[in-house]
Amino acid sequence: MIFRSRAPVRLELAGGATDMPPYDKEHGGIVVNAAINKYAYTTLIPRADNKVAINSVNYNINLVLDDVKRIVYDGKLDMVKACIKLMQPDFGFDLILKSDVPLSCGLGSSASAAVSLIGMLNYVLKKKMNLYDVAELAFEVEDEIKNAGGRQDQYASAFGKINFMEFKGDSFVRVNPIPIRKRHRLELEKHALITHIGLRDSVTGSGKIVADQQKSYSKEEKKIQLDKMKEITFQMRDALMAGDLRRFGELLSEEWKEKTIMNPVITTDYVENLRKIAAENGAIGSRLMGAGRGGFLIVYCDDNKEHAVANKLEEAGTRVSPFAFDFDGMQVWETNK
Repeated sequence: MIFRSRAPVRLELAGGATDMPPYDKEHGGIVVNAAINKYAYTTLIPRADNKVAINSVNYNINLVLDDVKRIVYDGKLDMVKACIKLMQPDFGFDLILKSDVPLSCGLGSSASAAVSLIGMLNYVLKKKMNLYDVAELAFEVEDEIKNAGGRQDQYASAFGKINFMEFKGDSFVRVNPIPIRKRHRLELEKHALITHIGLRDSVTGSGKIVADQQKSYSKEEKKIQLDKMKEITFQMRDALMAGDLRRFGELLSEEWKEKTIMNPVITTDYVENLRKIAAENGAIGSRLMGAGRGGFLIVYCDDNKEHAVANKLEEAGTRVSPFAFDFDGMQVWETNK
């Protein structure tokens, strides 16, 4: 028997950074995000011995763990090793991992990979973890390998859907699907586009950017920005519920403005030039997702302007990627193939 799983990546729409300590515990964090039909896939094939052979397609790395009780973090697939260490499998297997999106792209791909693998091992080991358990352990994996970040990515990947999430410190998370009418969801998919602008530079990787943010959260001016981002997040939730999609688009840009005031390093001249090109050709609002400086830009376009915006952004060197929303979240299945 062969076991497979997949977990979606997410679009970060508003509130990112309020889901991280110490702000979430002291003031309560909220985010609006959406899972999309780009996935991290895991295939598990049991083997006769107790070794674990891992093949990461995206990283082009193959390695073998002779003893899962003696795992060493050495910079090679440490996230995968941490998942295995925390789940404690008692049998050997071949593991094949791949993702639909590039690495370090701002869509929470590492969290999706962790959710997919943990969900898979939960199923095979019959641990009976629920989605909250799977998401929380995937967050603990990031902590295990000392990669700073919040919790929204893991929960978005586990649950799927378009969500309003609440964070009140430690493991307190509440996932609230936003009730959006089907016609409004279809309009969102038609007029929104995501485009890959290139990878962020290694000097300012996501972990470093997030860690720098956390160090400054105690400063009063940073709290003021996070409070403003929270208010925008409430407004975005309400706009989506009301079907006010123009306002949704405007709020993308408003939230991005507050994020860049809080941490100017997350943007670049290139990013802002792309946003300007989009606005000049029919975009209502836009923002970069994830830690910043690279990855995917989301743009919400005026009526029937999405093609013009997409063409201009691709002329500027980006790569537009079609998408739809995912409402299934993490999935596991069996096959004989």
